[in-house]
Amino acid sequence: MGRQKYTFTVISYVPDYIRNEQINIGIIMFDSSNNIIGFSILPEHTNKLNSLLNYSEDSKRLFKETLKFTKFMLQKLSQPSLFNIEISKKLVTIEGLPENIMLSPLTYGATKNIGSTLDMLVDTYVGKEFYYRRNRAVANATEIVKSYFKENNFINNNLLPNPTFKPYATSPVSYKADYAYLNNQKKFSIINSMPSTDEGLDRFYQKIAVLSTRFDEYGDMIFLYDSDDFATEKKQIISDISSTNSRVKSFDITNKSNEFESFKDFSNTTIRNSNRDAVNEYITKNMRYA
Repeated sequence: MGRQKYTFTVISYVPDYIRNEQINIGIIMFDSSNNIIGFSILPEHTNKLNSLLNYSEDSKRLFKETLKFTKFMLQKLSQPSLFNIEISKKLVTIEGLPENIMLSPLTYGATKNIGSTLDMLVDTYVGKEFYYRRNRAVANATEIVKSYFKENNFINNNLLPNPTFKPYATSPVSYKADYAYLNNQKKFSIINSMPSTDEGLDRFYQKIAVLSTRFDEYGDMIFLYDSDDFATEKKQIISDISSTNSRVKSFDITNKSNEFESFKDFSNTTIRNSNRDAVNEYITKNMRYA
């Protein structure tokens, strides 16, 4: 079998037009008649945005929704009535794609194996490492807890999501947690999910270790982690922080973990007694931030 001519375009996501930053998220391949013969796009659980840019939760949510919708569109491209694809010289336009999606000029090539070529292009322009389970761990643990909190009305009634605070008035650094609550002693407490990459864990430890030395006068420091990746490193971090703060607690938030059941018990006996408005008021009065 001879070599087949093809062209490809790189799919990019533009989170901020002012900065003109682009993140490669996928590949589309065309044959010599400009028909789509293959495509690949990052899964929703990818942490590529988190690894490159520090954006708000709303921006990250939009990123996931854009990935989901773009993948849906590409899967439906076999239905010409739904889409209008225009190729003029090297420029590609697909009507209906989200406005924050860009397609690069076409690049030409020839191959005997479209599948392996698509894999090579994905690895080169997007990064295969962003497709796999390891990058899914934090999102998985975080989403499990977020879903549990939402279903049981903890977020509406008891928890303050994404609080930013200073542990003391003259602190040069503001901290951000996943959630804050008042424990059974009405002391300010925080909940944080642990990263699942080497770099993420290193940065997390450096910041949280400093905070823990100041936090013992407050309430609990709860750490949630996914034991699928870096379990030993995470437990060592928790052990080190516990040595300077007696109020540190940790839970393995993996679907099959018995500790998730323990976390549910903890939530219903401690977090359930917190009041979201009271948490916000506490931060405003005692832990103001710039």
